[in-house]
Amino acid sequence: VIDLKPSLKCEQSVLIEYYILEYEEFDEDYDYKKPFGIEVMKKQLIDGVVYREIKIVKHISSNMEQEKNLLEILRKNSVTPITVAVVLDDLAVK
Repeated sequence: VIDLKPSLKCEQSVLIEYYILEYEEFDEDYDYKKPFGIEVMKKQLIDGVVYREIKIVKHISSNMEQEKNLLEILRKNSVTPITVAVVLDDLAVK
């Protein structure tokens, strides 16, 4: 869990979690794909019900340090699952 932000209404709260994912996959030519991706999960509590949004982006980088730096940027800017693809495009990561 990296980011916790209460909303304006006291009966709502939002939790955004960021994860580094590691894969071992090959493409159709049996070339090794970039092993690291990210997951962004938003949990929102509204009137006692937890709603979730999840976005997984695979094969972003081969470098763990680059992934950590990317997650820090996402965390600092409170990027949500809905906007993560646009942000990655803006950063020219994907």
